[in-house]
Amino acid sequence: MSNKWLDHIPALFDELRPHALRSMRQFAEDEIVSMPQGPREGMPFRCAFMPWSALVLDEFDSGRWRRMFGRGPAQSAKTLLFTVIPTMYHLFECSESVIFGAPTHDMAYDIWNERVLPVVRETRYASLLPRSGAGSRGGKSRAIRLRNGAILRFMGAGGDDSQRSSYTARVAVLTELDHMERGASGDDEAGPADQIEARTTAFDAQAKIYGECTTTTEEGRIYIETTRLGTDTRIHFRCPHCLRWIEPVREGLSGWRGAASIVAAGSSAHYLCQLCQHPWSEADRATAAQSPRLVHRGQSVDESGRVIGPIPETHTLGLVWNAMHSPLRSMATLAEDEWRADQALDESLSKKVFQFNWALPWRTKRNEMDVTYPFLAEHVTDEYTHDPLRALSPGAAPDPLPAGIRFRTGQIDIQKRWLYVSADGWDNDLTDWTLFYTVVPIVPEGVGAEAPTREMIRDALDSALTMLVQTYAVDSVWVDTGYKHEGEQENIVRLWCAEQGDGVNALVGRSQGQMSRMTGERVELAPEIPDMIQCRRQPSGDMLWFLDVDRLKDEVYFRLFRPRGAPGYHYFPLDAANEARTDRSRGPASPGWIFQHYMRAKRIITQHPKTGHEVRIWREVGRQDLWDLAAYALAGAMVTLADLQASENQVPSSPVLDVARASAVDAGGIRTRY
Repeated sequence: MSNKWLDHIPALFDELRPHALRSMRQFAEDEIVSMPQGPREGMPFRCAFMPWSALVLDEFDSGRWRRMFGRGPAQSAKTLLFTVIPTMYHLFECSESVIFGAPTHDMAYDIWNERVLPVVRETRYASLLPRSGAGSRGGKSRAIRLRNGAILRFMGAGGDDSQRSSYTARVAVLTELDHMERGASGDDEAGPADQIEARTTAFDAQAKIYGECTTTTEEGRIYIETTRLGTDTRIHFRCPHCLRWIEPVREGLSGWRGAASIVAAGSSAHYLCQLCQHPWSEADRATAAQSPRLVHRGQSVDESGRVIGPIPETHTLGLVWNAMHSPLRSMATLAEDEWRADQALDESLSKKVFQFNWALPWRTKRNEMDVTYPFLAEHVTDEYTHDPLRALSPGAAPDPLPAGIRFRTGQIDIQKRWLYVSADGWDNDLTDWTLFYTVVPIVPEGVGAEAPTREMIRDALDSALTMLVQTYAVDSVWVDTGYKHEGEQENIVRLWCAEQGDGVNALVGRSQGQMSRMTGERVELAPEIPDMIQCRRQPSGDMLWFLDVDRLKDEVYFRLFRPRGAPGYHYFPLDAANEARTDRSRGPASPGWIFQHYMRAKRIITQHPKTGHEVRIWREVGRQDLWDLAAYALAGAMVTLADLQASENQVPSSPVLDVARASAVDAGGIRTRY
């Protein structure tokens, strides 16, 4: 026999000898030499680009999971990690058949053709693609038989189970999972995704199911698989400042709220570590991403970086991540998306932010969390008690104010027989310390007047102003002048504000849809003051502030959900909550009274009756005047901070705002022009 034939015998036996299977991670890095369309098109797959992807692929190979599902933001490697790589691995490395499921058969084939096949064609496995028959010339087919014997079977959600019941495989890959639940099967059959998964039951515990989808709602299949049935696994990064591990979440993205423009929102964006409150730059974020940990439900990461706690007793790995985990999205663009959604009249952009950026479920008509008593009680601080400067108990020794307070605002809301009054302290990040709240009677006790007189109203306002200016030394006062007392042909509250001079500001609250109906000549404000705050010169020459109270209440609401200690957080006095934090005082002006008002305001997402767009409405039942004052306080703080900063920087003010201060205000030392 010729030696040249003998030379091929070792190679022949080598091919016949069973090969040890590579891990899915090694397979992906060895074989995927050219990524499909996108920012990394043409580049090889490397876990180093997104280090947590290595941990995910290792979990696939760990043997712990029969079912593996991913829920992440748009364009964040969901399809690559949970569809492309598993499909290629089982078809080519394992030479076994795969069921490829999607909402429709055509979509299943299109996803293969557009997302998986281009990757395959750049690998050495291109030679295993069929040269004739189904799948060889681009036509759509039910199945493709590869030249290594493996079969790729396409299945859609449409139709009844008869189209899916005749095929069996160990591996099923499900893409666009939530939309598969909308198949045409009747109520007497299991859902299409369950029917496809049932095609693997002959392999029992050896079956492998992979699935992915962008988050839709809490009723969506991907949310159920990852969070309710699965491990609800989250990706933690190591903060480069405090060296502890945290999960980056939406609430930590800061700097964009209150920005004057979308450009300003992006340029000021940063992330605040929940544990040390240190801001992250993009370089910090990149550093943090180099030390990822996968943390299952009930687990945590200790100081050494070791994940501690038991692994959940489930067969389903459910991975959840968001755009902060993706190097393809900058914090600037995320902040711009938040700012744009915040400015929109309808909530369609908010849905996009929830689902496509943060992988959060959209909860129609109940999207926002209720403000409960235990939740508000978490915001109390032991730094001070209610009325620390003793406006209600003159002569008593005052308590020191929190050290972070830089300036103060006072607010007055006028009703028929009462004034509601509050004072807040602020720092440069608009962190809010609510210091003082009370009611001032307009009609004196024992007086049987059905309606208050002009003198009664003015006396009550003078009393409130004395507490705010002389006791709390506020830098500005903001007075709601929307209520008009019976029988009055002129708004005596606005006249009273004008008499006090600069620093005492008349305002009118408007809903978001009413902000176009403002009277008077527009006054140019500092660029950092958001457009939900407007000022108009009235024909009398007096200034009247118009506030978009719906958006201001949104801002107050969202600040309540910021991490404790983060810039812009809202603190309440210690005695606003009792020790048990289970009930609340109902007495007017008592320390615990404020929580009653906050809980009566409900943020509701509903549909506009004419356009069908999702819109936000505020529904308030009962007295919630202290909640209104919180919106006025935030607006006043934004304006006051801009004015104080302009004074420090010696920026010339608008001439229309340079009004002489009245003697009553001068006595209290109000420092602002507004």
